[in-house]
Amino acid sequence: MTNAPIIAKKISAYSRRLNNLFAFTAIGATGHFQHFHSGVHSVAITGHTYHRMLDASTPEHSIHWFIYDEAERESSAYAQKVPTIWVQAVKADLDTVNPYVDHLRLFQNLDMFSASAIELTDASSNGDFAAIIHVNSIPNIQPCSILIWRNNHEQPSFISIYSCHYEPLQYPLLFPHGSLGWDLVVSREGIPTQDGCQKFMQCQWYRSRLLTDDHFLYFGRLPSEYIVDIYSQIEEQELSYILHSQSSDQGKKNTELPASFLGSCCWSSENTADGLAIARLAGRPTFFITITCNPNWPEIKARLAPGKSAADAPVIVTRVFKIRLQRFMQRLRKKFGKLIYMIKVIEFQF
Repeated sequence: MTNAPIIAKKISAYSRRLNNLFAFTAIGATGHFQHFHSGVHSVAITGHTYHRMLDASTPEHSIHWFIYDEAERESSAYAQKVPTIWVQAVKADLDTVNPYVDHLRLFQNLDMFSASAIELTDASSNGDFAAIIHVNSIPNIQPCSILIWRNNHEQPSFISIYSCHYEPLQYPLLFPHGSLGWDLVVSREGIPTQDGCQKFMQCQWYRSRLLTDDHFLYFGRLPSEYIVDIYSQIEEQELSYILHSQSSDQGKKNTELPASFLGSCCWSSENTADGLAIARLAGRPTFFITITCNPNWPEIKARLAPGKSAADAPVIVTRVFKIRLQRFMQRLRKKFGKLIYMIKVIEFQF
């Protein structure tokens, strides 16, 4: 792929379709997805995103195809114009290295018409997890466990955003070895417990993963979807914390977003008031400067794989822009004397 720009460009455009052919969960939103058909490929989401686990007996889904009918996957790929050779190559790799595919084979040892479930337990200290098969009844399920049902005939189950299985189940193309994601130990009520605190903040975890894994440089639109998904996950956890922290105030009927939440009305009002107060006390600004990122900067183009564009590598674009901005700020401080105040806003526009 590295030496074939035409194929690399096509993989970038079809990476989301290819991933969805093998995803163990289905991604959705409580609102809707708004597609924009002009400019850079982008989608707006209303509500919050979620991952749901479909029943293994449900046709036209990856779990069903893994167990029963691989020909249906190839037919779906053909309808979506995804080359069959790509599907066969990904299938062969996942059969070899993916632990979820290996655990799904437990269904093959059971009566295909009986109600059963595979329980994926929480990860141990060394990063491994177990799969427990249940037939007809589910006695005791741990709060962080994931259930893959067959013939349950109930509504699909939803994956907790605190689960380490949240990412590898939805993005097998990015995590073919089933590399587990960031997680917290939660109670049965879905509230994080103190014992589940990670050594790394969630943003630190994802920043490290994005900057060290080369998969995010080759699959174009799929990593972009992943970044939006995990950012939505981070915001949802922040909103959940705000909701639970304010729930003790019995007199409040509505939850108010504090100024600490980026983009809230309080945040906007406080920053506007601070900016006006600074200008009133220290005087009008000397410069009003706008810096726009150029996708043709040599630092960006040098890091792009053949056939890729800047839109396929948001991590690279963001890092280069930050470095250039830091150098400009250093030069500004050095060339124009003592800095009295500075107000800075970074916007992402399409």
